[in-house]
Amino acid sequence: MSELLEKNVRTINEHVKTIYRTGELVKNSTIRKFRIVRKEGKHHVSREIEHYNLDMIISIGYRVNSVRGTQFRIWATKHLKDYLIQGYAINEK
Repeated sequence: MSELLEKNVRTINEHVKTIYRTGELVKNSTIRKFRIVRKEGKHHVSREIEHYNLDMIISIGYRVNSVRGTQFRIWATKHLKDYLIQGYAINEK
């Protein structure tokens, strides 16, 4: 999310904490840990990395103040508006 929205990780983490603290989203339903193996120096290290679902990405996307955040909000709002006006969604794939 940091790369996507062009904000540092600390900013994203602060938004995540606020979202959980206010009860906007529930931690157990928005986060999943995946074991990732990556090379650090000469060693392969296995770590559990938290990944957030789409609900969290959307919530943070509507909070951050960056050019990419604005682009995200424009994109998301357009698709939501289209869906509400048309009353259905089409999977073009």
